[in-house]
Formats: sequence, C-alpha cells, structure tokens
Amino acid sequence: MNRHLAPDDPGAEPDWQSLMEKLADIEARLDTLPNMPPSQGPSDEKLAAMATSLYRLRRRRAQYFEPSLFGEPAWDMLLDLFINKALGRRISTTSLCLAADAPQATGLRYIDLLETKGLVQRRSAPDDRRVTLVDLTQQGYRLMRRYVVEGMGKFDVPGVG
Repeated sequence: MNRHLAPDDPGAEPDWQSLMEKLADIEARLDTLPNMPPSQGPSDEKLAAMATSLYRLRRRRAQYFEPSLFGEPAWDMLLDLFINKALGRRISTTSLCLAADAPQATGLRYIDLLETKGLVQRRSAPDDRRVTLVDLTQQGYRLMRRYVVEGMGKFDVPGVG
C-alpha cells in the first residue's frame, strides 16, 4: 500500500514519484542561480582532500580482502577525476585507467560508459595530439561535489559547516 503520510509516521512509505519530481524541480532551480561564492561552502581543496581520503580508503581494502571482490573502476575514475579537477590537474586516459587499477581496454570501456552518461568528456591535449585528456563534465563535477559535501556532513568532518 503506497500512501502519502506525514514524515513523522514511522510506517510511512515515501511517495517516490513525487519526491523525484520535487528533487528535479529543486535541481533545475539551483542551475539557474549564480554559482555560490567559495566562502559559502567547502573549498575545492578541502573537497579534494576528502575525496582523496575516500579513494585511499577504497584502495586500502586490498590489504585485507581479495581485490577481485571490489570491481568498481567507474567509481575510482570519478573520484580520481574529481580530485584532479578540484586541484586543477589534467588527466590522460592512460593515467585514469591506472588510477582505476583497470587494464587499458577495460578502462576505455568504462570511460565510454561515463561519457555516454554525460559525466565525462574527452579531448585531445592541446600540447600533444597523441594524448587524450578526460575531464568531468559540469554535471559530473556538480554531482561529485554534492556527493563529497554530503559525505563530509554525514561523517562529521571537522571544519565543515
């Protein structure tokens, strides 16, 4: 039974369709607002540090568990791209595949998938046409930034808020 109940009702089932429509409306409104000044939120450097911690923590799992249990190259790529974009660094396809600990062919398939989803874009390096650079799209960066900011709040990271 899917009913719309007051939020304080512990037996309430959320009206997912309504919530998704409200979220889409809020996101559309946010996109029309000017960018928030850096002083109004965590700095890119602070977010890069948090994302780096997430990335390193994920990599550290291999010390305790069989790495084949955790196959998430796309997520590792998104984290690496977010960290490097926040720090103003360029990333090549080769470097991104290494960061995801994925063979080149597998990494390229994941880059294709991320590109299809509108999260990353590829372009030739201006100083060397043999090198292809990968970067987060505006949407990809915005989603990763929101994720990391929310994660900082959930884990009560000092210096946030």
